Amino acid sequence: MQKGEAKHAKKVAVAQKKQMETEKFIAKEAKFKKNNWRQQHEEFVNNLKYNRKLKAVEEAGGDVRALGPAPKMTAIESNMVECPYCSRKFNPRKTILRFSLDLTLRNRKR
Repeated sequence: MQKGEAKHAKKVAVAQKKQMETEKFIAKEAKFKKNNWRQQHEEFVNNLKYNRKLKAVEEAGGDVRALGPAPKMTAIESNMVECPYCSRKFNPRKTILRFSLDLTLRNRKR
């Protein structure tokens, strides 16, 4: 085996290992998947109401800080999986593709 082939084989082995780890993680997450559509819907409606109030206050020339902070969207974020490389959150179906992409970007020579 030549020097370049050994490096490539090592990178491929590392990538395969990471992919297997993510697949195991996704399989484990799939067992505990919750159907929380009602909570997501209520949070979405509350967010729309807040935005309408915000727009009305802005048009009237009032102080936006008087409304307080926007409602949090916790239900939508709870089913997202965080990428170990870039710390962003993704849909569980897309995580394997995204993790492998981040891994290749991280290992790319600069």
